Amino acid sequence: MNTTVTNSDFLFKALTREDDKVVRHLLEAYPEPGLVSTVMEMRSEAVGQAFDLIRPGSYGLGAFLPGDNTRLAGIIYGWPHQIQVKGQLYPALLIYGLVVQPEYRNGELGALLRSEVLNWAGRTFDKNNLVVYAYTQKPGPDEQPKATNRHLALTPVKTLPGVRAGLGSRIREVNHADFSAIVQGLNEFYKDYAFYTPQSGAGLAEWLAPKTLNGIELPLAKYYVIADESGTIQAGLGIFNTTLLYDVRVVRIPAPVKILNKLLKVIPEDGYLKLLQASRIWYKPGQLKLAQQLWQEVRAIESAQGSSLVVSFDPASPLKDLFKLPLTHLTSKMSLIVYQTPADLDFSNSLLAPYES
Repeated sequence: MNTTVTNSDFLFKALTREDDKVVRHLLEAYPEPGLVSTVMEMRSEAVGQAFDLIRPGSYGLGAFLPGDNTRLAGIIYGWPHQIQVKGQLYPALLIYGLVVQPEYRNGELGALLRSEVLNWAGRTFDKNNLVVYAYTQKPGPDEQPKATNRHLALTPVKTLPGVRAGLGSRIREVNHADFSAIVQGLNEFYKDYAFYTPQSGAGLAEWLAPKTLNGIELPLAKYYVIADESGTIQAGLGIFNTTLLYDVRVVRIPAPVKILNKLLKVIPEDGYLKLLQASRIWYKPGQLKLAQQLWQEVRAIESAQGSSLVVSFDPASPLKDLFKLPLTHLTSKMSLIVYQTPADLDFSNSLLAPYES
């Protein structure tokens, strides 16, 4: 049964650590809608802190049933950051993590939660200069007028156990002396991409630094580079290990996808994807082959940590040549939805930066 609702049916409030238990229950009890339906199984009770390690400074909002702060009907998150469009920086809010109990999914609760986040953003930032956006596999009825005619490809790619290049490989993990070359390479590679957050040495150092959750130090991020014969870095690739924070379990697969997966074996039989995310990928002009070598060997290096590497890319961008995915690969289309934007902003002819942590 789907229940039509209004703002008065819920208590909307910012999520705190006291809400972690009910947020975790919501995440794990209700599969996400989409082509392939999944649930998140958190590894820690500290859900809010875990999400903050992925996107620092995120604002979490919950819709509770009035008079009972243990009955959570839906949640949503907004991540304040900066993006570039046509070389100009804009404050931005990425809306993500929307989860609603099934009985309220067609009853406007998702739209109400987004509206509340937009109201918060309007009070917190200069709304005349703010970009508010989201990505989704399945835009809702209220989102269709806002969905742009742009999308990203998002797919898990199997890791490759036992396919290391061995001695003589010019692939290695980075050190601080490499940061300047990596940042320069990233910002040059993505200079014409919209929705890209320009990188800095300090930002890269913070992303790579081990994080602490419940007193345990977690090495969430790594960064690999490949150099030419002179030792000059020609390409880079980051890995974010989501498996240290949560598992993704596939609970529903459409029949055609299930048949195709028997051949491709992208989704393991037990349904646990053990996802790692490829991040901050770049390569210098003319160095596609070195970048492909880096990509293949990192798939082997990281096979002990996860079974799949999630990649995201604009189908029109050179990144598609790096991954070289066959037409039969299980790939989802992520629609870009822009809820709010400055009047003079135009990104219609820009490539879209990858969706990543």
